[in-house]
Amino acid sequence: MGEQPIIYEVLNPKTDADGTSYLVFVELEMKDNAGFYSGQLSQFAIVKDEEPHKPIYLINALFTKNLSDAYQEVAADGVVLDLADVVQLQVKQVAP
Repeated sequence: MGEQPIIYEVLNPKTDADGTSYLVFVELEMKDNAGFYSGQLSQFAIVKDEEPHKPIYLINALFTKNLSDAYQEVAADGVVLDLADVVQLQVKQVAP
């Protein structure tokens, strides 16, 4: 593994040949049946892998208590979540 933390490799936007950054979208399943969040990743903290708290900031965030229900828009400019509270993280990078 490289010197950068694993989370940096996963969440850092790819760039295409002309240097344009991809948009990063995530879906997170929270621990203790606390629901699911989905949205565009805006920022994330770069911390050592050993550090348990890894905050991320989502914009255009959506939430659902369970996947059988539809996602609902979160009435906020964004949501700060801690990856320490996440069971599963899905990442999708999309060319702008």
